[in-house]
Amino acid sequence: MRYIMVHMFGGAVLLAGILWRLGETGSILFNPLEGGIASYLILFGFSLNAAIPPLHAWLSDAYPEGTVTGSVFLSAFTTKVAVYALARGFAGFEPLIWAGTIMAVYGVVFAVLENDIRRLLAYHIISQVGYMVAAVGIGTEMAINGATAHAFAHILYKALLFMGAGTVLYTTGRSKLTELGGLARAMPIILVLYMVGAFSISGFPLFSGFVSKSMVVYAAELNGMGAVVLLLNLASIGTFLHTGLKLPYFTWFGPNRSLKPAAAPRGMYLGMALTAGLCLAIGIYPSLLYNLLPFTVNYQPYTANHVVQTMQLLMLTGLGFWLLINKLGGEATITLDTDWFYRRPSRLAYSLCVVSLSRLFATVDSLTSQFALSLAKVSTNPIGYPIEAIRTLRCALSGAKQPNPKPQCKPFNPDRYRFPLAVMILVVLLFFIILIAWRLLAP
Repeated sequence: MRYIMVHMFGGAVLLAGILWRLGETGSILFNPLEGGIASYLILFGFSLNAAIPPLHAWLSDAYPEGTVTGSVFLSAFTTKVAVYALARGFAGFEPLIWAGTIMAVYGVVFAVLENDIRRLLAYHIISQVGYMVAAVGIGTEMAINGATAHAFAHILYKALLFMGAGTVLYTTGRSKLTELGGLARAMPIILVLYMVGAFSISGFPLFSGFVSKSMVVYAAELNGMGAVVLLLNLASIGTFLHTGLKLPYFTWFGPNRSLKPAAAPRGMYLGMALTAGLCLAIGIYPSLLYNLLPFTVNYQPYTANHVVQTMQLLMLTGLGFWLLINKLGGEATITLDTDWFYRRPSRLAYSLCVVSLSRLFATVDSLTSQFALSLAKVSTNPIGYPIEAIRTLRCALSGAKQPNPKPQCKPFNPDRYRFPLAVMILVVLLFFIILIAWRLLAP
């Protein structure tokens, strides 16, 4: 319900921007937008779909509540379509650089606090889409290539991660880190396939994230954005820490909860295997992806410097996890996010916008029905009804004067004062006789 309400609002704002632009330009062609109220309304609609904070809470709310397969589809479509729309309409819009950078770090920070494995992955969607939004803001050919490549790769490895988490939920009925653990022996293949997705999203060499995410960072380097590069690398470290280490460790290893997972359907293994194969294929042979990008790619991810730097960051992250492993486990808490600000007054809004309006509509409906019934009574005998109303009123007033009034007023009968049919026929015949006689005697 929250997903529906938020997107109805965002869709209404987007439609308002489109209509405003139509009124200004007379066209609905989707060209790069340059400012003005219409452009900002459209940008708001796209930003909400891209889950840019503080317009993001619908994603972390809805994705963990979807079905096992439904969440896979959700992770693939909504935010990536928004990134495409931003790239088409707002490439080079500088505020998006910092919006995306903050988004990348924000999602990682909230993933630290999560106990539900699918909600943790949902927050990492926010973080990863932040790279794409920042690249759109940079707006260069390298940056747009990076946003496109990373969106493509993200669809694959995030689907793989959600399939892995969904398989755990499907076979055990649990999705909390505080309730999971010791599944490695029972689900070794699922663990291996999940780790392909985890290495991909973390940017390991030979995996898809390494050849896509690094293009965004490289585009920021080319434009001299040192702070952006630093924060995006920090977000990458956090991604490996929680998606690549925390989640798999406390799900498949960690404390043994004596869980006995059911057998997973073969379709789950097949779907994960196919997606994992694509993640590896793109990582090993980047041209499979680079040849599909909108601009010619002048970038080589597999340089000695890049590989060494990446492995240093990942190895130090692994060491930090090992040293702080007792502090990084899941906690059975509820994390408040920006949705608190619109959920808090929701009862008042519900009372004003739903309950009060419903009562008003019910009252108007009741009065309208009563008026229609009265009008129907009058229509059955326009002459007799006023007479009957006066008689009823007199009867009621006379009865009220008695010590023990006994109502003797008969209910309204529309035929009581109606003229007999024979009389009406006689009147009509007389009318025609007079009319004929007048025509005959007229000179």
